[in-house]
Amino acid sequence: MASYLGYLNRYSSPDFLSSFFESVSAERLPRELALLREYPQYSFREQEFTRSIQYKRAMLLPQEGYSWVADRAPKTGTWRLRNLHYFPLQLLGYAREKNGPWTPLHAPIWFPAAPDRPLLLETGRDSSGAWADLENFHGKSGALVSGNGWAEPGLAELPAGANWLVYRLPGSEPVFRQKLTSSPPSISTTPRQELFDRPLPRSDAKWQVQGRSIRFLKGRHAIAEMIVVPEGYTLEAGPGTTLDFISGGGLLSASPVHLSGRPEEPILITSSDGSGNGFTVLAPNAASSLEYVVFERLRALQWKGWTQTGAVTFSGAEVRLADCIFRFTNSEDALNLVQCKVDMDRCLFLDTPSDGFDCDFCTGEIRGSSFKKCANDGLDLSGSRLRLESSAFEDCGEKGISVGERSDLACFDIRIERSPTGLAVKDHSVAIADHIELSDCAAGFVLFQKKPEYGPARLVVRNHKSTNVKRLFSVQKGSTLQLGERLIRGED
Repeated sequence: MASYLGYLNRYSSPDFLSSFFESVSAERLPRELALLREYPQYSFREQEFTRSIQYKRAMLLPQEGYSWVADRAPKTGTWRLRNLHYFPLQLLGYAREKNGPWTPLHAPIWFPAAPDRPLLLETGRDSSGAWADLENFHGKSGALVSGNGWAEPGLAELPAGANWLVYRLPGSEPVFRQKLTSSPPSISTTPRQELFDRPLPRSDAKWQVQGRSIRFLKGRHAIAEMIVVPEGYTLEAGPGTTLDFISGGGLLSASPVHLSGRPEEPILITSSDGSGNGFTVLAPNAASSLEYVVFERLRALQWKGWTQTGAVTFSGAEVRLADCIFRFTNSEDALNLVQCKVDMDRCLFLDTPSDGFDCDFCTGEIRGSSFKKCANDGLDLSGSRLRLESSAFEDCGEKGISVGERSDLACFDIRIERSPTGLAVKDHSVAIADHIELSDCAAGFVLFQKKPEYGPARLVVRNHKSTNVKRLFSVQKGSTLQLGERLIRGED
């Protein structure tokens, strides 16, 4: 693998291509003429060939600052690292400063490449420039939820002074660096550790602790403290339970939660004074379920400089959400899922001050859900692979759906109304849409590259309907939109 990547890097370099074309220039013309006698339509376009190689090379070399996701185990020097790059990477060592000397590891550590993106391949063009057959849209989307959308993490032991990762593409000479952005501050105990060091709650009038189970009791409970549940437990609540987080109270759990209300008796998690300090579940490799739960008036977790963006946050978990409501939140995101596998049915996001659902590095499905009056985006994807069905977006302040940072989205039977932008696809993301209806939008489909470290976007729409849409599409140079049989390449 290292030899292959090394040769690929060498033979795609601008210097090699320039010297190669110069070396064959004398013999090239007679060969082209010979080809033209048998194939009159033949034409070799050196500029297009070079541009194509440059695009592939851009995917080959890692982008500094955007190749890794890292998190550190509390009170240890062990880091969990995920490779976000298309190819394997070798971790060589670490550095204290960006441009300072670096210390090699005892032996380089290989990290596997991020998984293939089947939707990206399925929507590609063949050698004639025609789009691949997408007749079976629903079948093509099945691969999106057939596994994780990211590489499995690897472990690395790094000292406290390791502020920068030093790595390379195997078989290549250039060395790259990325800052360990989640590196904890240089104090003896981090805010996260301080919270998790709190003693386990004891049974009282609000909850009952039995063995490894913590259950909130039925009724209305005012909670003016942070409830912290360590790893190894389950947190439960049933119909008719109301948790009112006041005076900065909130919930932080390293264990899965199972909240099960009923249509006539939903579970309510609220903050009557608006100070509720979030509902945060950091439970790697555990499954949580929520049914008939209403979250309202919560803000995101803020504790001594440690903050989250979601009023409700899950990280590293499997999450099943059915018939839940997220409304009137006071946070950047009403719901934020990070590196999760999500299965969502019939949920409502209403009156949020920014994004409704922010989905980061997740896989899964959303069905029958509504996003109404989200001040920014209704659904915001980053690095995710998602299937979206039978859902509606109304009165979103910026975009109904935003697909970014190498995300893949397959959406069916979607309605977007009264939003400045209906569906935006950007930064090397790919989306396919079938039966999408747009009405009263300034722009329908928008494709562009926002961040220089990513590439252009791609969108294929099989069936669509638009009513009172001022501009049906806007396609930036390099991005590509297919509307039915019409192919639109961004040229501006």
